[in-house]
Amino acid sequence: MSEMVERVARVMWNAHVGPTIAWDDNFWRDSDIEWLERARIAIAALREPTEAMVAAANQLNHPRDVEVWRAMIDEALKENAE
Repeated sequence: MSEMVERVARVMWNAHVGPTIAWDDNFWRDSDIEWLERARIAIAALREPTEAMVAAANQLNHPRDVEVWRAMIDEALKENAE
């Protein structure tokens, strides 16, 4: 699993249940894969930058940053990414 997918899933978990229920590696890996899928969906939504994001890259004279951005998101979504 991707480190970024896990990181986003943990943040979503904490936002949902609050700090009172600890992130249990065995629980979410064995019985609640839904959090990982939610994280993948959230990350995938970021793949296409907004017009404002593209404009910001262009203002910095880095128009290719959009391609780099997409490549980074694609890597984060790979099943075996680390």
